[in-house]
Amino acid sequence: MATGYNTTLRNTRLDAITTALDAGATVGRLRIKTDGAVLLANLPLNNPAAAGAAAGVLTIDCTPTLTAGVTAAGTAGYYELTDSDLNVVRVGNVATTAAGGANDLKFASITWVTGGTVNVTAAAITEGNATA
Repeated sequence: MATGYNTTLRNTRLDAITTALDAGATVGRLRIKTDGAVLLANLPLNNPAAAGAAAGVLTIDCTPTLTAGVTAAGTAGYYELTDSDLNVVRVGNVATTAAGGANDLKFASITWVTGGTVNVTAAAITEGNATA
């Protein structure tokens, strides 16, 4: 038998992410880095960063679009969600829309140039391990 969690617990675990993102003195951050840890973009989140989780999914508030300039050239490899003090709350993969997995942050292209702009219009985290 597979291990699983009910929806209420999955939502509670996701809501803890929002609490952690909003814990700093100002707004949390979405930081996108190369696999070598070079910071490419540092996008401010809204406060609160997300509304309550529903059905095991936490939808990050991207209204208006989260936007930042690209500060270094490189290929995006992963993202960090942090509070405003840069305490890492979650780390995940960055991928192209064609190749990305379910919880990856996806972009049409992941090769970026200094001075470009990064726009995030939608982002969500799905808590797996649902009970059958």
